[in-house]
Amino acid sequence: MSAEASLRASQERLVYIPSEKYDDGVAKIIYTAKDRKSQKMFNALDWLASLVTHIPGRYEHTVRYYGYFKIYEVDPLVCPKCQGQMKIISFIEDLDIIEKILRHLGLWDIHNHDPPQAVISDPIPELVYDFLVSQIPAVEYWN
Repeated sequence: MSAEASLRASQERLVYIPSEKYDDGVAKIIYTAKDRKSQKMFNALDWLASLVTHIPGRYEHTVRYYGYFKIYEVDPLVCPKCQGQMKIISFIEDLDIIEKILRHLGLWDIHNHDPPQAVISDPIPELVYDFLVSQIPAVEYWN
């Protein structure tokens, strides 16, 4: 099946119901599973939120398989310095400890910032027409 046909088939399984059809004023999406046996109803914004979670972030790659080795093509249990085999000795599950470690590394807080300012290095010069050096013939030439 071509990608276009697959997309068409996926879209045929979606039904959009406008907000005017409901008393709560919220648009809905009804999604029918591939097997056509089950359906699920979403609020339109919830469905959109579910959909965008599949879009990778900037500079990220989509991973279509599972396992740490395949994702990064690196085995995290091999020492990067000596190539020796490492082993997991514990898991940190206490959220307070995790927060403390991440704060120490500067990774806990989300650092949103404005986009960089546009830098115009060469502004467009004002165009001036000089009739003395023009190579376009004067109007009288065309008459």
